[in-house]
Amino acid sequence: MSKSDVSDLSRINLTDDSDTIAKKIRKAKMDNIAGISFDREQRPEVSNLVNIMASVMDKTTDQVVAEHASSTNAQFKQALTDVLVPSLAPIRQRIEQLQADPGYVDSVLAQGAERARSVAARNMADVRALVGLHAINSN
Repeated sequence: MSKSDVSDLSRINLTDDSDTIAKKIRKAKMDNIAGISFDREQRPEVSNLVNIMASVMDKTTDQVVAEHASSTNAQFKQALTDVLVPSLAPIRQRIEQLQADPGYVDSVLAQGAERARSVAARNMADVRALVGLHAINSN
């Protein structure tokens, strides 16, 4: 998995559906060394998938390796799919809700911009007072 690779198969997007995520994990490059281990130098692809699983499960890479040391690549990829898909589902659903309601997103952005302008105006008033520019109009 790589976020800088141009191929969409090289990464899991937060907007990918469950089937697409499963397909990408199944197609993820791995080596032909038996078992699952963590070695960034010798097994970068496997280590990347172990990192993903550890992050999703809130475990260390050592814990993930201990649980899956004797797994085949296919078994490990399925286990990763089984934990990753449900973990990403709520995020994907929220993205879909936000994409379906651009008016809401625009209103949140407008409210944030107004708050930022208000804070900036107060800060600029303080700066003007500190440097003796009281007479300059802030508009």
